[in-house]
Amino acid sequence: QCHRVLRPHGILRMMTDDTAYFHEMVALTNKTWQQIPWHSPPDQPLTAFERRFESQGQIPHRLALRRA
Repeated sequence: QCHRVLRPHGILRMMTDDTAYFHEMVALTNKTWQQIPWHSPPDQPLTAFERRFESQGQIPHRLALRRA
């Protein structure tokens, strides 16, 4: 559904702490989405998830996609 409703040039961003789930997300989006670099504006506040990971010295898996 995301592919259908995302605006042209829109970006879908997904983040997870589960490595296996991340690899599954990549595999499922490989054919219909283009992976692009993850860019967060410097003034964008962190999510609670990102703050928790940052406080533990961890980096969540991030996937930024554009419709192919």
